[in-house]
Amino acid sequence: MSTVKYFPDQQKFSLLQDFDEAGYLTYRIENGAWDIDHTVVNPAYRGKGLARVLVEAAAAEAAKQNVALTASCDYAAAVLAKRQS
Repeated sequence: MSTVKYFPDQQKFSLLQDFDEAGYLTYRIENGAWDIDHTVVNPAYRGKGLARVLVEAAAAEAAKQNVALTASCDYAAAVLAKRQS
């Protein structure tokens, strides 16, 4: 079972799979917006859509906080572009 935990003090979302960190997403705050700069999934967990889960969790939290969201990470940028179309 996957669980996403948000660590605002670290500007990080961590995805736990059976208590192991399967992946994480980090962001920077720029001009009041969040810029997703890294989306990383452990090789043992790749191919399961977990990176998308992380981006969706960050998008949901940004919306909840009414914060603009951008991405300098290519993968996150592609996911966010698909959400807007």
